[in-house]
Amino acid sequence: DRALCRVRSLRGVVLPMSRDVLIQTTRDALAHKMKGEVTPGHLPFWRVSGTPRQTEAGRSILFSDGDRVIARGVIGEVEEGRIWFSPLEDVDEELPADPPSRGFKYVDGGDRCVA
Repeated sequence: DRALCRVRSLRGVVLPMSRDVLIQTTRDALAHKMKGEVTPGHLPFWRVSGTPRQTEAGRSILFSDGDRVIARGVIGEVEEGRIWFSPLEDVDEELPADPPSRGFKYVDGGDRCVA
């Protein structure tokens, strides 16, 4: 239950839970980040502006073509300017929210609380 999630203060912002990340891009931009294309032992990453503060390792990273979610991975690490994730799996899913035209958007993907 979301009401039972513990909250954590992160630089003065209270975040009740971490969230998944949705990014709009093209299939071509993801081709080298897909499962089977990534060198074993390596993780692909996506460049972002700043440090993502509302997500964490274990959350999903979703990629959209603007109409559907076309790829999904699991976030391994977030750092200044990058989100590292597992090699992507090809999917065809409904969008959880309107995709951003630039950058990324936080979306709800479950009730996993921030530790």
